[in-house]
Amino acid sequence: MTVLSKITVAAAVIVLIGLALPSDSLAQMGRNARGCPLIDFMEKIELTDDQQAKVDPIVKDHCDQMSALRDKFRGQGRDAMDQAREEMDKIKADTDKKLAEILTSDQLDELKKLEDEQRSERRNNRPGRGSNQRRP
Repeated sequence: MTVLSKITVAAAVIVLIGLALPSDSLAQMGRNARGCPLIDFMEKIELTDDQQAKVDPIVKDHCDQMSALRDKFRGQGRDAMDQAREEMDKIKADTDKKLAEILTSDQLDELKKLEDEQRSERRNNRPGRGSNQRRP
């Protein structure tokens, strides 16, 4: 077998292994690809394998719904933003309820802490606030 043939076979095996992996795992989704910080939060709270298997579809559904909502309301006016915020709050409440059935109280506390930190960062990074203030 030539070197080129070996490389071709090896590449084919890698592709087939990749196709066999579950396509909705959080690790494969990645925060940057999905724009969903909940993925990062779940990685930081140290889930057991059993919890991970239960949490993955919940987080994927949450991220998909939030992404669709952002797409739906992108570029619309303030009234639309208020409506989007209401819908996002409903999605988050539903996700939180599902996660509360799986996570320990310590993990839920850590999740809330991570969400609060993100919210605070976002507020501080708005134009005219925090470290982004314009200087003359």
